[in-house]
Amino acid sequence: MNTQIKSKKIEVTELGNMNGCYNLGVLYANGDGVREDKVKAKELFGKACDGGDDYGCKWYKILNEQGIK
Repeated sequence: MNTQIKSKKIEVTELGNMNGCYNLGVLYANGDGVREDKVKAKELFGKACDGGDDYGCKWYKILNEQGIK
């Protein structure tokens, strides 16, 4: 995993940055700079959604409808 992405992952999830959680979810969903991981992406979208990020809610729902656990 890219060191910068790993550092940002810790920062956004621990500090409660919902837009950052959404953006990190996008990276995992697309495999951009990290190994593609739809489960991790859904988890991050869920955190973003719980924090009020509308895009996080949208993509959480999409992955849920695709059967991602």
